[in-house]
Amino acid sequence: MKVMVPSLVEDPETGDFPLSPGQKALWFLDRLAPGNAAYVLAAAARVKQGLDPAALLSAVEALVERHPALRTTFGEGPDGPYQRVHERLAPEVIVASEADVNEIAWRPFDLEQGPLLRVALVGDVLVISVHHIVCDFWSAEVMARDLGLLLSRPEAPELPALPLRYTDHVLRTAERLAGPEGERLWSFWSNQLSQASGELPRLELPTDRPRPLVRTWAGGAVSARVAPETVERLHALSKGARTTFFTTLTAAFQALLGRYTRQEDVLIGSPTAGRTHRAVAGVVGYFVNPVVLRGDLSGDPTFAELLARTKTMVLAALEHRGFPFPVLAERLVPDRDPGRQPVFDVLFAFQRERERSAGMGGFALGEGGEAAAVGSLEMETLALDPPATDFDLSLMAAEMDGSLALSLRYSAELFDRPTAERLLAHLGRLLAGIAEAPESRLSDLPLLDDAEREQLLAGFNQTALEHPREPLLHELILAQVERTPDAVALVYGKERLTYREIAERSSRMAARLRAAGVGPEVPVGICLDRTPALLVSMLGVMRAGGFYVPLDLNYPSERLAAILDDSRAPVLVTEVRCLAVLPETEARIVMAEDTDAEEAVQALLPVTLPAEALAYTIYTSGSTGRPKGVAITHRNAVALTYWSREVYSDEEFAGVLGSTSICFDMSVFELFVTLAWGGTVILAENALELPELPARDEVTLINTVPSAMSELARLGAVPPSVRTVNLGGEPLRGALARRIHDLGPVRSTTSTVPPKTRPSPPGPTSVPSASPRLAVPSPTSGSTSWMAT
Repeated sequence: MKVMVPSLVEDPETGDFPLSPGQKALWFLDRLAPGNAAYVLAAAARVKQGLDPAALLSAVEALVERHPALRTTFGEGPDGPYQRVHERLAPEVIVASEADVNEIAWRPFDLEQGPLLRVALVGDVLVISVHHIVCDFWSAEVMARDLGLLLSRPEAPELPALPLRYTDHVLRTAERLAGPEGERLWSFWSNQLSQASGELPRLELPTDRPRPLVRTWAGGAVSARVAPETVERLHALSKGARTTFFTTLTAAFQALLGRYTRQEDVLIGSPTAGRTHRAVAGVVGYFVNPVVLRGDLSGDPTFAELLARTKTMVLAALEHRGFPFPVLAERLVPDRDPGRQPVFDVLFAFQRERERSAGMGGFALGEGGEAAAVGSLEMETLALDPPATDFDLSLMAAEMDGSLALSLRYSAELFDRPTAERLLAHLGRLLAGIAEAPESRLSDLPLLDDAEREQLLAGFNQTALEHPREPLLHELILAQVERTPDAVALVYGKERLTYREIAERSSRMAARLRAAGVGPEVPVGICLDRTPALLVSMLGVMRAGGFYVPLDLNYPSERLAAILDDSRAPVLVTEVRCLAVLPETEARIVMAEDTDAEEAVQALLPVTLPAEALAYTIYTSGSTGRPKGVAITHRNAVALTYWSREVYSDEEFAGVLGSTSICFDMSVFELFVTLAWGGTVILAENALELPELPARDEVTLINTVPSAMSELARLGAVPPSVRTVNLGGEPLRGALARRIHDLGPVRSTTSTVPPKTRPSPPGPTSVPSASPRLAVPSPTSGSTSWMAT
């Protein structure tokens, strides 16, 4: 819709007018989630002297008459949404001796019916609520000032005439942005936020719960104070760097977010007043315009170095703050994720002490107990508990009585209250560390208190777990054979083998291997296709007393030769097809297909081995030189097996996809852990074969790398039977975590350190499994971080 700007003299005050880009965004959000309290501005205070309800009503009506935005409603016509300024629209006024102040404060507004201003006097508590679409915090200060004058001088208040109305500002801004100025601003932001990948970097904060598909905006708030001495030193640091206190706080907050996410490219938003002309300083309306602040934390700089970078970035952003953020977001992110905000998920707002009326900081941060005044009316602020929020995290800061007050609003869909409290505490310690040593590198600045450090290094390592007499890995499976001999142990295509059949076949293989010279701790190479013979042979090696050395036909011949030479395996279990590929070897060949061999009829006597005996040896990739064997004892493997019994249910073990090469540790979980606890292995060539498997709809657990899981999710090839996805071996990106969440009631885990990891809170992302101890240093400094992953 082309906007024409008529002469202000002829422009009527009432009627229908176009919306500003910011108003359009709020209107659209209200249509998506009617009654959303995230965009309600509310304040409450206890009046110290009596307040006449009639005088309050008269003053509020005069306030509404003065400011057209307060008698505006919103509708939709053939050309889209519009705002209608009424000649008269009475505010909602509530007078009661008792009522739920918090409920009144956050009660939703109807944008179409109005009014969008509510004033309540509950006993001696004054509550004022207004919808954000007609008011911002600057406007709230204007309203407080004007209301104070109207209450103090009801007969002849000293209120100057307003030279412009909000609707005038909307029309003039639209005209300005339609010309060269709009092109200049867009050119800056499109370059500032350009990305080689085409996608803006998103903060992947560790959360207590997966991000929902569609937000409900549920939220909460916590608060904290930074000591005056720290604030004083931070001011001195800002002055020495020839920058503002806001810039210093921005750099510190982005440094904290970088520590939490381990990301070097950190985008946050920060609101600017959006009042480009002095004439609108006393006008009520939705002027505020967020700007994107892109922090560069690359190279683990010192805080002083980061502050210099941030200074340059903030100055450039503020110089170009006139471009409407909703237009920027629409151009940069045309395809919206309904579960999150476009462009940035975290907001930082700072209120300078010199810019506000008395006590407005307490109102802005929702803090109680702060002295405030509306004209001659003396009050004490009351804390309100916000039920909703519009961002994942919104940090608000204000200088109050020499200290720095902090309020953190958080999405209750993602975070628990203790998580938010811990984040604020970490920010406080980080600020103190910056004030003390600004030349420290970001990774060296303190976050943890003594109790957290003790918990991280000692508490989470109290992992000792009592086991029965230490069995061997294959003995756990044989014990399960005794419990459920006729249960299905292995599915291969349309073939199904019971636990009894697996035991009988592996017994025969063990007898043959013993006849070939395999005994305690004798290495046995295994090179087989992914058929039941593979599992049978691995079990047979262990039952014979030896340990298996896996060989993959996809490996180069040189690598296979190096493994056979280094392991000195005297016996190799293989099949005809593999012999043509394998390098020459002096090892004795045992053919897996030769089930009629004479050795197969010999009786198998158990071998007594200690728990320290080897179960298998897996060779590293050799990317840094010659492949190296990693020897795993039965004790190690059994510890994993017992831990898994504590973490996974029978339902999850009911259909485990066996798709990982036996050259990787993940195969031990898929095959042996599953069979140790009565589950069923569904054998596959690889994870991507899942859609083609006859038993695909029986798969309950997938154990694979993120890249393979991403492809299965992209193809829509994950059966509804899947309850759990284990991921390991590669970095897990947030987009994949969300896609897995989209599959429905599926939980995800990581096997780098094996705990359940629904995206985790700002505590440790992982804790050790039973019996090991774990401490993960910072990748740059070696210091232990709470957010180590």
